Amino acid sequence: MARSVSASALVLSMILSLGAPRAGMADTIAKPPPSFENPRKLVIQLNSPDENHQQTVLNNISNLLKFYENNVTIAVVVYGPAIGMLMKGSPFAERIESLTMYGVEFVACGNTLIATHRKRENLLPNVGYATAGLAEIAERQLEGWIYLKP
Repeated sequence: MARSVSASALVLSMILSLGAPRAGMADTIAKPPPSFENPRKLVIQLNSPDENHQQTVLNNISNLLKFYENNVTIAVVVYGPAIGMLMKGSPFAERIESLTMYGVEFVACGNTLIATHRKRENLLPNVGYATAGLAEIAERQLEGWIYLKP
């Protein structure tokens, strides 16, 4: 004899089978933990012209520095319509300078500079340069860097 199960009983059964949430379940734990000798290596892509998005990415970087307690190496590859944030006169100049003091590397895409008729000498101090931004990201990934696109 077949027995019918109501939909609500089935849903309740599924929920109970998952078990109760554990305390601390949402905590992020770095495994293996990074160290000064073996830091996390993160390469971040930034190509949005939206200043709110750019500000969010800079905030993300600050949060990563705090989370990894500075046991992290971060490179931000900037290309396309975001390139203006790395130029002298950028509203982010002070913030970028501050982050470079914590070892964050900002890299400008040479192809974008050429396409937008900008010159390397107009980049903010301490900003690096790569011939091709996307190739820079690809090569870093091949070296073991973790790719992020916030």
